[in-house]
Amino acid sequence: MPRFLQLFRHSRTGVDDSVDQLMGIMASVPAVDRELAVLLAAEQLCNTTITLSEHPMPHGHYGVVLRTHQGHQIRVDPDLPGDLRFHTVLHELGHIVLGHTATSEQGANRLAQIMGGGPPACSASTTAGQAPRETEAEIFACTMARRLRRGLTTRHMSRLDEAFG
Repeated sequence: MPRFLQLFRHSRTGVDDSVDQLMGIMASVPAVDRELAVLLAAEQLCNTTITLSEHPMPHGHYGVVLRTHQGHQIRVDPDLPGDLRFHTVLHELGHIVLGHTATSEQGANRLAQIMGGGPPACSASTTAGQAPRETEAEIFACTMARRLRRGLTTRHMSRLDEAFG
């Protein structure tokens, strides 16, 4: 196998595999709205219920995901403009698809921090532990958004696009 193909093969991550799986499911999901299509595909992929609701967020926070007894709940700020809202939904879905979601108690504590009811959400100890998960969720959101924007639903085409731009 040529060296450049070996490098490409080994550069794949869990985020890439998750995006591939979700895009594969989306190809068979009958939904007109892209946000709804992504939510339905994620529900199918993760075998869970995912609800989306709008809740005002403090300055600097766009959304949060919580694991509940019924599944997962994504909350986004109602004042977000279209593209930022969709990116935020993709970011929060990334947490679900990648298995980052906390228990209900941890999620409630995190939500209290965000809403100002606890220690600052940006404290060094909190941020240090969450940085890898936030980075993965952001990579997931960016990759999904790019593939959706360019219509790259097949794994073959998306890999070529990612390798050669």
